[in-house]
Amino acid sequence: MQTQLYVHFPFCRSKCAYCALFSRTDADAAFRLRYAKAVARLVESLDFAPETIYFGGGTPSFSFAEAAAAPLAGCGAREFTVELNPADATPAEAARLLACGADRASMGVQSFDDSVLRAMGRAHTAAQAAAAFRTLKREGFANAGIDLIAGWPGQGAESWIDGVKRAIDLEPQHVSAYSLIREAGTRLDAALAESGAEPPAAEALDRVAAADALLSSAGYVRYEVSNWAKPGFECLHNMNVWRGADYLGAGAGAFSRMGALRWRTAPDAEAFVRAAESGAEPPRTEEETCGAEEDAVSREIFMLRTREGFDPRAAARRRPVLAGRVAEWEGVLENSERAGLLARRGGAFSPTPRGFEVVDSILAGLV
Repeated sequence: MQTQLYVHFPFCRSKCAYCALFSRTDADAAFRLRYAKAVARLVESLDFAPETIYFGGGTPSFSFAEAAAAPLAGCGAREFTVELNPADATPAEAARLLACGADRASMGVQSFDDSVLRAMGRAHTAAQAAAAFRTLKREGFANAGIDLIAGWPGQGAESWIDGVKRAIDLEPQHVSAYSLIREAGTRLDAALAESGAEPPAAEALDRVAAADALLSSAGYVRYEVSNWAKPGFECLHNMNVWRGADYLGAGAGAFSRMGALRWRTAPDAEAFVRAAESGAEPPRTEEETCGAEEDAVSREIFMLRTREGFDPRAAARRRPVLAGRVAEWEGVLENSERAGLLARRGGAFSPTPRGFEVVDSILAGLV
C-alpha cells in the first residue's frame, strides 16, 4: 500500500468553542501564504507519489491551499480532499481548488440550527451553509461531504433530526456525524466547568443512532464509526489509515507514521516556515520507534472501527508477528459477538449498530 499525505493548515478566522486542535487566529495573509509556500517546498522534496492527499486544519481554504498544492499537480493521487468552511465556498475558491487537483470537498457545517452555530462559535448560518454547499456542487465538486456534531448541550432531538434531514436534502456523497467530545482547554470546557454540567454521553449516542436511521434510509452506508457514504464514496484516505498504511503529515502539528517511526511535527508555525525556507527538516516532537509487534497491532486492529471489520487470522497472515495474539483476540471478539456488539462475516468481526457505540471499549480489550 502506498503512503498517504496529510497537510495541516493551522489557521482559522476564529476558534470554535469545542476545538482543541492546533490552530491560530492571529496569522495575517502574508504569513499564511508563506506557510503554504513552505508546505510546497516540503512536498517538492518528497521521494514518493502519495496515493491519497488530505488538506485539513484549521481551515485550508483560508490558508492559500492552492499554493501548497502546486507541486502535487499531476501526481496521480487517487483522492485529493480539501476541508472547507462555508465562508470559503465561493465559486472562485472552488475553481482554484479544483484547478490545483482537489477532487473531494469536506465542509464543516456542524449544525443546521442557528442558535447552536452561535453557541459553537461558527461564523455561518444554516442558510449560508446550505448555499455554500450548493455552490461547491455547482462549481464541479462531484464528491462533497458534510460534517455534523452530535450531542451539543441543549440541542433537542427535533433540532438534530431536522439538521440531518437538511443535510440529506443537499445530496452530499458523504456525511460525518461526530459525537461531541469535551476537550480540556476549550471554551466549551470552561463553560461546562463553570456551570458544573457535563454533555450527556447517552444523548449524543441517541443522536448518532437517529442519524444512522435517517442516513441508512436515504441510501448511505455507515462504513466507519462516525462516517456514512453513498456506495463508492467512502473516504479513501481515512480508510487507508485504518487499514494500516503509512502516512506523512506535513505542516505544524501534523502526525506521521512511516515504517516503525511515529512523530509529530512541532506545533509551531513559525518554526515550520523557517525550517522550510532554509531547507532544513521541520522540528519534531513526540518521536518514537515502535517494536515490530506494537507496530503490527496498531496497523491492524483499528479496522474494527469499520464496516469491513477486523479478521485476526488475516492480520496474522499479513504480519506473522501477530500469530501469538490470534486466539486471545478471537476470544475477546467472540464475547462481544455473543453480546450482540459484533457480527461475523467470514473471518472478520464488524460492529453492529450497538457495537459502533462501544467499539473503543472493545479495542481496549485487544490492546
